[in-house]
Amino acid sequence: MLVDPGPNPDMLSELMKALAARTTRHRNRKDKRSGTLWESRYRSSVVQRGSWTLACLRYLEKRPVLLDLATAPSRFPWTSFGMRMGRDEPAWLDHPEEFLELADTDQERRQVYRLFMEQQIQDQEAGLILGAAMRNQLTGDKQFTDEVEKITGVRVSMRGRGRPPGKPRESE
Repeated sequence: MLVDPGPNPDMLSELMKALAARTTRHRNRKDKRSGTLWESRYRSSVVQRGSWTLACLRYLEKRPVLLDLATAPSRFPWTSFGMRMGRDEPAWLDHPEEFLELADTDQERRQVYRLFMEQQIQDQEAGLILGAAMRNQLTGDKQFTDEVEKITGVRVSMRGRGRPPGKPRESE
């Protein structure tokens, strides 16, 4: 999901808590089972506005194709692609500014977005999006990461595993 929590970021955790509880109750009732569905915390990534928002939309809507669950985003019922293309009722879907800025009219916007969706996702882009979400890190460029670090005073950039290499000792 690509979610904008608005002015209160804490609402995202409330949404995920409610979603997990509701989904668990539904599956338990349907499958005549008990217990939790998800045992770990949800993963998230703050996404840089602009091209990264569109890149994440494309990644999310193409993920079923990448996982061989569908032959096209339009053939997978649980993506927002059909709603963005105007085929399904968008009762719960809000379009991000970046989508609305693709063109002036709905028809032109859908055409531009369809062409955007036909582009291949670069391995590096997909790796950054998935990796950031799996590690609860930022999705965006270095300037975005630097800005967030400056605002929060917390180092958020991705670092390599383990300790940084030490300086070699000089023999006496």
